[in-house]
Amino acid sequence: MVFKWVKENIIGEIAEGRRQYEAEQAAKFEAWRDLKTRVFSTRDFSVGIVGESNYQDALRRSKSSVKDYAGSSYITAIMAREPDNPYDPGAVKVMNGRLETIGYLSRELAAKYGSAIELWEADGYHVRCQAKLLGGVGIRQHIGAWLDLDSPEAIESTIRDPSTRK
Repeated sequence: MVFKWVKENIIGEIAEGRRQYEAEQAAKFEAWRDLKTRVFSTRDFSVGIVGESNYQDALRRSKSSVKDYAGSSYITAIMAREPDNPYDPGAVKVMNGRLETIGYLSRELAAKYGSAIELWEADGYHVRCQAKLLGGVGIRQHIGAWLDLDSPEAIESTIRDPSTRK
């Protein structure tokens, strides 16, 4: 009798929660799959992001979903302007492949990259690059991220060349 009650009430709730979670993840994947992006990279991972401490859960999910190479993991990062950000109307957020925020470009970098990203967004694309995740070796170790992002001038100049659009 007790087992039947546990099965119907507790296990049923857990299964329903799992189904809802899987449906949310599938919807996020569908959003990413249909997102038009353009890759800009230099292979030097010299652009740092800020605010990672606020997004450690998303960074952990990102890091756990890819292989680790000598302490570093590589994921896709997508940049999007965030003009409705209450702290900085020129903010550029950095998202993982699930479209979860993992940090932001600093104010200085957002000012430099903002107009180039805006040009691509006006054309229906989002700027994408690789991100290198470092740290997170222990249970509660902080994860940081560096972007392999081309210069704002290079990103802006390619919008004028129709052969770069895919």
